Amino acid sequence: VVGEVKKKKKKKKRKRKNDSEIGDVRVSKQVHKRLRCGKGEAKPRKPPSKEALQLSARLKELSSQKRLSEALALYRDKNNERILDGHHACSVIDCAARCGSISDGEKIFQEMKQKKMIISVETYTALLKGYAHSGLLHKGDALFKEICRVEEPNVRSLNTLLRGCLWTAATLENETLAGGVITSDFAWKNCQHQDASSFEYYVTQLCQAFRLEDAQKEIERFKQIMKIETKRNKNGDSFTVEDISVLESLSVCLLAFTRAQALLGQDARHKGKSALNAVKECYTGQQHAKNQINPGGKRSWKNNDSNQRVISNTKYRVHRLKEIDMEVNSILESLRIRKPKANQAARSFCRQLLTRFFYFSGGGTTSLSKDQMTNKKHDFNKKNDIMQLMTTNWVSFGLETAFSEIDNSNLCSTRQLEWDQCEQVLKVLKFDNLDLIDEDGFICFSKLFAVGQPKGVKRLLNLELGSGFGDWVVYQAESNPKQDYVAVELRADRIFQTFTRAMLHEKTIRNLCCVGGDCELFLRNRVGRNKVSTIFVNHPEPPTQTYGADEKALLAIAQGGNEPAHMLNSKVIMAAVECLAPGNSKLVIVSDNRMYARLICASIQKSVKLMPLKIKSTKLTGMKHLESFGPVSLYEGQPNESIRHSSRKEGVGQSYFDRLWRSGAGTHADTVKRFII
Repeated sequence: VVGEVKKKKKKKKRKRKNDSEIGDVRVSKQVHKRLRCGKGEAKPRKPPSKEALQLSARLKELSSQKRLSEALALYRDKNNERILDGHHACSVIDCAARCGSISDGEKIFQEMKQKKMIISVETYTALLKGYAHSGLLHKGDALFKEICRVEEPNVRSLNTLLRGCLWTAATLENETLAGGVITSDFAWKNCQHQDASSFEYYVTQLCQAFRLEDAQKEIERFKQIMKIETKRNKNGDSFTVEDISVLESLSVCLLAFTRAQALLGQDARHKGKSALNAVKECYTGQQHAKNQINPGGKRSWKNNDSNQRVISNTKYRVHRLKEIDMEVNSILESLRIRKPKANQAARSFCRQLLTRFFYFSGGGTTSLSKDQMTNKKHDFNKKNDIMQLMTTNWVSFGLETAFSEIDNSNLCSTRQLEWDQCEQVLKVLKFDNLDLIDEDGFICFSKLFAVGQPKGVKRLLNLELGSGFGDWVVYQAESNPKQDYVAVELRADRIFQTFTRAMLHEKTIRNLCCVGGDCELFLRNRVGRNKVSTIFVNHPEPPTQTYGADEKALLAIAQGGNEPAHMLNSKVIMAAVECLAPGNSKLVIVSDNRMYARLICASIQKSVKLMPLKIKSTKLTGMKHLESFGPVSLYEGQPNESIRHSSRKEGVGQSYFDRLWRSGAGTHADTVKRFII
């Protein structure tokens, strides 16, 4: 570390010397490169005009409100041509990234290159954020490598990419493997700027891939850099540190390590207890109580946070620590009851991963990108599809390490699986005749759930879209063992956590399948028509917290107008309806945000006009009717068996977000009221 600091100081001295040679003008590495090639002259930058500053402020405001069409119109306005610069372009690219329309951001980025504008690392990072949220990690991988060639990536660039890799696992595209821990490995080696969040994201991915030796090395390095003193004892390590907030990231790392050890049948008690000790220290630390946010977090660069944001962030941090504490205790209790052996645990994990876990794509939020949103049936090749699925499991979700516990062949030295290697894995696991995907690409759920279940029994199939961390769907599957459940979640880390919950339950949940992917593409391309009994959606994320307050905007949507990027847009509603079986099948939506519930109603009203004979709103007894949007009714009440939610004890079976909003962490999320469609 000291050596790196000395190198940086020498580098700064050389840079200052070079700056003085060209007129004492501070310019980027990219401009230096252009000057050396004789492609331009360095000119002192004039201070921005009042009009330029006003335009910049307005574009930033539109970006924060996710109003892309207005931002683009303002940026393209001919009256602003003479004052446009890289800062304005950066704000519009950021807006495109926030709105899930990364293609618009790409156009502006290419225009900047054509005009030979200075592209700052902040602009690169804005586009990188768009790729991360849209799940386009192959493009994100290439862009980060470009940043490394022309600029020195900062900690914000690194964390943006690492978050994206956490959300989107490694996948094959044109025979190239990128995303997930593959891209994270490259970024980690090529960026010297790392903070607590960086370690949290990277170590979590290493643990998710069961690369525990690498994870342990990074945890030790993290403790060294953050000056965390460790005292080892029987009840887990205890920690002392000046900045107590870094222990939150350490506790996340230790939780991820505990999960991996438990899944592999290893003794996870020491790491688990260490995680609990870190959480306890965070609770009691004065700095955490005063809301000292992890350095380098998504909002750490803003020092002028409003009081409301500080209060919400404090509640969120406390809630997060409670969730870590709860999950660690749940894992330790499961291990106490189950007492698994390593070889048996590894074989069970491999078999469950191949029959109860399908990863197709990822991302951070719903995207409007043309690369993802399409009505056309995807080009399907069954062998390639299986190789893709198994390669992702092999690299990102621990199949390689778990398989090495039961087979000593040299197969475990490869990263990308070929077809003959896939067949070898299936043969060792006694899945020679496993055929869970048909020739059209649809998952054969009846065959899937028949593995390990009694034969000849007709079972209802239920889906949860946007399943989050899986608390609710695991409880439903446990409560209804004669029905089958499928959890669908965009973020890779969340869907794997759901799978982990099912695996580490007191008794492994076998009537639950976990799917990583975009909801619309999954419904259209992976679920057959008329197959599903009930589709549940709990606490979906709104595009903005207050979008549904605008009556004119809702009316325009209901009449067929454009919708903002959100999970339950009209295309998803119509795809869901096609999957539901005729008769008594239902789509059940529960939200904590009335304004977003109104937007969903408008999207459903739009869908009703397009398929009028297939959608009908259900009258709910015992709940308060709030308002109607054409034939669509919005109710207020608590979820219960009347809407096919299994009854629960307080605190059991609630979702992560239900508990979060009940804590009061959301500005527009109601703590008690629930809005039902």
